[in-house]
Amino acid sequence: MTRKYSFIYKEGKYILQYSNPNATDAPFEINADSMYFDLKNFYLYIFSDVKEKMDIEIKNDIQSDGLEPEVLKKGERVYTVIADLCKEITCRINKECFGEVSDN
Repeated sequence: MTRKYSFIYKEGKYILQYSNPNATDAPFEINADSMYFDLKNFYLYIFSDVKEKMDIEIKNDIQSDGLEPEVLKKGERVYTVIADLCKEITCRINKECFGEVSDN
């Protein structure tokens, strides 16, 4: 199963949102001022209902039009951290829970 997420910036928040139109969970948000990353909420949002081997795709959809360079720079860093965390956690879950050996 592949889950697709979109990473955007809106109204002072970096937002990771599940691309499934039927999703009902509130997206995972990081306030751009405090940059507080709630790891527990992140994990619950992405991985709480894993029942089979999975892959995660995250598309950086931050639009540079009209945004301050600092917002874009922070956004790229947050995106990279989230993508790296998802990759590492997914590999570990797939290996430990579903017996898959991965090159990632």
